[in-house]
Formats: sequence, C-alpha cells, structure tokens
Amino acid sequence: MFRILIAALAVMLFSASASSAREWVRLGDRHVGFMNDRDTIHVGKHEGRFVRLKLLVRGNDIKLNSIKVFFGNGEVEDIVFDQHIRAGGEAVIKLAHGWHEGRFIRDVEMHYHSRPDFRGEAVAELWGQED
Repeated sequence: MFRILIAALAVMLFSASASSAREWVRLGDRHVGFMNDRDTIHVGKHEGRFVRLKLLVRGNDIKLNSIKVFFGNGEVEDIVFDQHIRAGGEAVIKLAHGWHEGRFIRDVEMHYHSRPDFRGEAVAELWGQED
C-alpha cells in the first residue's frame, strides 16, 4: 500500500512539473531546395503568441541565411544568421520583443538552401514557444 502511495505521489509531481514547463508547439515544415530557397509558414493570430522560435533540420544539412518574422500589428523582425546547421541540429531564435497585444506572429519567412549531395533535400521544421 505504501509503495502505491509513493508511486502515485511521484507521478503527480512529475506531471505537475511537466505541465508548468513551456512546451514547444510545431508550426509547420518545408522541404529545402538545393538552390537559394525562400519558404513561408503561416502561423496565424490564435497560435502566434510566441517569444522563441526553433528551426529543426532533418535529412540533410542546410545553410540558413535569414528568418523574417511578420507580426499582426505590421512589425517585422529580420534575423540574419549566415550559418550552417547539420542534419539533426537546430537553431533557436529569441525574438527581440516579447509578445504584447497585437504582436502575434502572422508569418515566418525563411531564406536557406540544402547542401547538394546524395542525401537529398533537407526538411526544416519550425517550432514556437510561449513565454
């Protein structure tokens, strides 16, 4: 009986700590071409209250040139990277200004290209995290 009580308590504590941590929300993905590529992921008003973005790379390496974030209030944040991200790697972007009324993320435009090789095109997944 005592072991069951301890196990139940441990599960409750673990679930409480996991729910308090801010989880990453998947916003979409795009296939990255070998030439200079520009893709846009529409985020939208109800899901766009993020303060951090994360780009996960699968399948092949990419060269990330820049990310442009368009907000609902007309503001634009242009983040220059000019870095290589290996397959399985990621880039985390902390937006310069936190979320406030009207500043939801409308669209995210990515400028990049895959490394030309026999592994094929890369897939870039965009994730967002609320504060």
